[in-house]
Amino acid sequence: MTSLIIYIDSPLETIKVCNTNGEISRKPPLSHDKSSCRHDILIMLSANHKKEVANRAPNKLTVMTHKKPLLVALGGPSSSGKTTVAKTLHALIEDSFLLHLDDFYLPDKQIPLDPATGVQNWDCVEAIDFDRFKKYIHQIKIGEELPKKIESLEGDVSLTLSTSEMSQVKASIVDSNLDDFQLVFIDGFMLFHDPSLFSLFDINLFYYASFETLKVRRESRAGYNTVDGFWVDPPHYFEQIVWPAYEESHKYLFEGHDINAGLDSEVTESLGIQAIKNESGLGLYDLVSSSLKVIIDRVM
Repeated sequence: MTSLIIYIDSPLETIKVCNTNGEISRKPPLSHDKSSCRHDILIMLSANHKKEVANRAPNKLTVMTHKKPLLVALGGPSSSGKTTVAKTLHALIEDSFLLHLDDFYLPDKQIPLDPATGVQNWDCVEAIDFDRFKKYIHQIKIGEELPKKIESLEGDVSLTLSTSEMSQVKASIVDSNLDDFQLVFIDGFMLFHDPSLFSLFDINLFYYASFETLKVRRESRAGYNTVDGFWVDPPHYFEQIVWPAYEESHKYLFEGHDINAGLDSEVTESLGIQAIKNESGLGLYDLVSSSLKVIIDRVM
């Protein structure tokens, strides 16, 4: 994604073509008349690059080469499948951008301690640098280009879709109008705890499952990369830390604030949340295709 800025110094001087990193080249004017010169350079850029041109100032032309960002939030508790879906969609959709909330964790020494158990609580709001996260998202929403991609703690995805499933997903992408947008996938366990965050996103996907399903998945993991090292859950970490933190932060989405009940449709509809229940037995293709359908339907 690039912004070309064309400065016209005077009719007889050079034209500087720059991007956000600095000057690319200098070219002599195509005409001695400044207005004519502007017209010629617009035609040249339009013909050669087919880029939208905007007149931002009397003597400055800006060529915007980026598409409108479409921010897709994939939230839900730990082990609900959100990160796997986000990574898969990112891998299948060309030029998409992937951002993990986990990459905004505070340094290890700053992770709060749970007062009841005395162990670090990686699943609370206070463990994340939300000021930095919001600033980064804001840059994406209003900026003229995506901010510099941060080094991620998350590993690459290993696609488990069959050749046939992958072809079907790609066909859905090709048949849609997603290519009109710069897709930005954002996954995290605390994207929907605060209703004020919803204004940051364009599409909200909420993945969830039962206590038993999430516990089995969480406890099957070896551990997690952190800013300064590697974290391994101590015994009973899921039932003592992970589940209570999820319950406290997301119970408002459920009927009667009971996280074991069904989702409150009035609340989720008012917030524009599309819920996807990911219990055992649901395959990656089902998760990805249903998520993709929501995204495509929203932009049609």
